[in-house]
Amino acid sequence: MVSYNNVIRLNVTEENIRQAIDKSLGQNFQRRDNLRNRHENVQFDCLVRGYIGEVSLKRWFSNYNITFIESNYMNDGMGNIDIDLLFPTSNGNISLEVKTSLVPDNCPTNGERRDIERRIDCCINHYDVKLIRRNDESIEELKSDIHIQIYYGDLRAAKDNYLSNQPLISTLNGDINAIYKLIHAQSYIDSTFFVAWIDKPTLIEQINRNPNPTWSFPGSRRVFWCCKIQNHAKKPNEIIHLLRRLNQ
Repeated sequence: MVSYNNVIRLNVTEENIRQAIDKSLGQNFQRRDNLRNRHENVQFDCLVRGYIGEVSLKRWFSNYNITFIESNYMNDGMGNIDIDLLFPTSNGNISLEVKTSLVPDNCPTNGERRDIERRIDCCINHYDVKLIRRNDESIEELKSDIHIQIYYGDLRAAKDNYLSNQPLISTLNGDINAIYKLIHAQSYIDSTFFVAWIDKPTLIEQINRNPNPTWSFPGSRRVFWCCKIQNHAKKPNEIIHLLRRLNQ
């Protein structure tokens, strides 16, 4: 069972964020989302968070002498970027898909930054690892061998509303300092959390015995596989043991 005490607060530096902004500027972030239409600034911030998650997670893994041979970038269909990390083993590469999310709007909070721990605890207690079911695929057809969930401490609606009322990032002429300030990027330095993960064999077993294996929400164009963080996902540190065992 996952609890807040198991969560890893990932190390993020200002330089990491500036590099993520620079990398995101090279992407075509003015696009329509399959789930909902998002403001240009919101889409850009999603890209930045994806790259921050990748860098900070790789740094954490490197503390255990675990490195990856490649990173692939995928549109998750909701305007976010999922990062696919490839880990080499004697039996072939293992694919780790990284999900990055803001805290859902209905988590209890009084709006103070000190409530970040309560927000992450809410995510653990009430929400799932975000696993999109694409079309009519079976759980056996789900891509990637391991799925990792990262949460950032900001509330989604509050961040979206703020960003949507700021000048368009595309009008800032690639000024990284201005973009850094506009998206309140400093908040990611101390509020990036590796919350949980799930491996595909365990997920398949769970889904096949679950009478209600998927979920969605009103107005959504997407369906998700059930994987409750608290009861069905695994503790962050346990992934080290799995990767070491697979690499023997």
